[in-house]
Amino acid sequence: MKKIFSLFFILALFLCVLSGCDDSVSSSEETYSLETGAISEETFNTAMDRIQNTLIPNYNEVSSVRDYLYQNTLSNYQTQAGVSWDEIESFMTSRGFTSKQITTEKNFLKKTGNDILFFEHALEKNKRIWMYITK
Repeated sequence: MKKIFSLFFILALFLCVLSGCDDSVSSSEETYSLETGAISEETFNTAMDRIQNTLIPNYNEVSSVRDYLYQNTLSNYQTQAGVSWDEIESFMTSRGFTSKQITTEKNFLKKTGNDILFFEHALEKNKRIWMYITK
């Protein structure tokens, strides 16, 4: 029970960080919608195989992988709208992404209009967290 409470606290904190906990985002700044959820290591591996075997990634291909992740989400599915790139970048930095990786993901997002990121699960080593970002 303590683990479940801790996981919900971490996800709530994650969403609070992404939302910036205030309304100071400029109305002219582009914002994004996020979806997150917990998946098994097997689902993660299958999704990565699909991503790596896509010759030319495009919006529909990424969306198809998102659908697979959504259908196989085990827990903690959440959505968040109105998230700025600065908030996403800050979260990625906190999760160990390098500047080069962040730039690569930002360019991919600009090109395709959507992207998927994966993170280690904070409490369960046999799970991963997926994040789908769309304009």
